[in-house]
Amino acid sequence: MAREPEKPQILKWLLRQDLIGVRSCSSLLTEGAAACLGKDIASASAYTEANTKSFWNYVLLQHTEQLARGLSPSFSIHSDTSKSWNCYPVSASLTGAARRRATRVRTRPSFLRMIDTLSDREYEALACILLEVLGCTHVTLTRRGNEGGIDAFGLLVNASSSHLLGSTSQPVRLVIQAKKYSRPMAADTMKEFIQTLSEVRHGGQRTTESVVPAWFRAARGAIVGLTLSHSGYQSGAESRGRSHGILMADSIDVAEILAAKNAIYGKRDVARLGACESRIKILLADSEPNDQTPRSTAGPAECS
Repeated sequence: MAREPEKPQILKWLLRQDLIGVRSCSSLLTEGAAACLGKDIASASAYTEANTKSFWNYVLLQHTEQLARGLSPSFSIHSDTSKSWNCYPVSASLTGAARRRATRVRTRPSFLRMIDTLSDREYEALACILLEVLGCTHVTLTRRGNEGGIDAFGLLVNASSSHLLGSTSQPVRLVIQAKKYSRPMAADTMKEFIQTLSEVRHGGQRTTESVVPAWFRAARGAIVGLTLSHSGYQSGAESRGRSHGILMADSIDVAEILAAKNAIYGKRDVARLGACESRIKILLADSEPNDQTPRSTAGPAECS
């Protein structure tokens, strides 16, 4: 398998560091070159000297795209001349709840690091946590195995304040596929999920019908597909998903939502990480009961 390009590797590393305050692009690039590319001190310094300008421009472009998605800023430009950033800034103009949220977003790197450690199956359970935190009143994690390409179902009744799902007054039935790939999701994978979503909408297919919860069929409202891809999407997958109205999220979206929440399952601050990990274990245990009935859970009040 081809190695991931150097700049995306270092940016991934950068987004997982606990950085607050002014940091220079050159110093971070040197650290990243050593950590991600395995360079010694001399080679990392030479790499930084040759690539600081291009990496600066690359990060600015990616940052602009993340802001356009509604993510909170991981930095602001401190000096374009010296190429330095103010990491995870909390603007002096922010007050009250907005300021507290911006402060909590500083913990986003710790959630990303936690997500990195999850297995494929645990990542599917994380998708259920995302649904619960978004405000879904019903959530079902499908069983491991022949689930027809569907990892979870959710029912979103109340309006969500998250950047990922805009406010809506009508229930939304969500069909989720979660992929813990080390590479961006390919167009063929998105195509298969779109076909699966069509089968759920129209019914009659044995594979999908066997995993669709009764509450999902009984509910009224639009059926919407949501993909969660750890490493993002190839351009073909993104354009195909967009043309079919698929909601697309990656692990940065999930980390943002979890970090910005004041409490998760009643836990605050660093305890939120432990609460997520404990919830994953419960979801996995509940998805494989001794009987043959899919287990559904309701989102805790603390997460709505």
